[in-house]
Amino acid sequence: MDALTAWLEPAFMRRALVALVALAPACAAMGAHVVQARLSYFSDAIAHSAFTGVALGLALGISPMATLIGFALAVAAAIVWFKAKGKMPPDAVVGVFLSASVALGLALVSITRQTANFTQYLFGDVLAVTRQEAGVAAALCAGAFLFLGLFGNRLALAGLSETLARAERIPVRRLELVFALLLAVLVAASVRFVGALLATALVLAPAAAARMAAVSMRGAFWLAVGLGLASSVIGLYVSFQFEIAAGAAIVLTAIVGFFVCAVVGRVRKGA
Repeated sequence: MDALTAWLEPAFMRRALVALVALAPACAAMGAHVVQARLSYFSDAIAHSAFTGVALGLALGISPMATLIGFALAVAAAIVWFKAKGKMPPDAVVGVFLSASVALGLALVSITRQTANFTQYLFGDVLAVTRQEAGVAAALCAGAFLFLGLFGNRLALAGLSETLARAERIPVRRLELVFALLLAVLVAASVRFVGALLATALVLAPAAAARMAAVSMRGAFWLAVGLGLASSVIGLYVSFQFEIAAGAAIVLTAIVGFFVCAVVGRVRKGA
């Protein structure tokens, strides 16, 4: 038993575990709606906005995490606003903002010339998480599950049929905006843990896996949450044992879960 718990003896490992156990299931839970509503490209755009958010913080001499979250919120709100206008296909709107975010970030980097400071945000460092950041992750987890508990069914209906949702007097645009802003904060926080290059995987991989293996929307939701939790714990353990980058180990574990669920779903359909 000591061999199984020895990896939790360092305080930084316990803080990392607390942060991941909070954030990964919350990302997976939000991801269940992202996959259902075909918003995968949206979460990717938010993750890429990290480049500009961090560059703004470095250029202004303030906390890069503060500007990262602020810029992610601005991008999320802008995408929802342009989508609501309905003059461009949703994927085109997201693509424009994704490209703009990356281009603006690179431009700011070339001006500030602080490329070395970007490493921790590109690849993340969950082992350097502070007690306060772990607490923020727990608060975000509580907020995400509270929102989904209160409005998850309405979001699901809007994802299936916006016309029917409006007929039921559901404020679709308002819900979409709140969801987008909450997702933006979660993805931005994930950048601190696993990096901008992998943050989207915490949202998409467990949810996509659950979608293939579950037989109902409710089942897909809870399976995604379980996969997000399992991949974070197992990935962190693998990272410690084999000295692999924590973010990469967590995401690769989630990808393994994706392929397992793909096989399970295939077998179920053939049965």
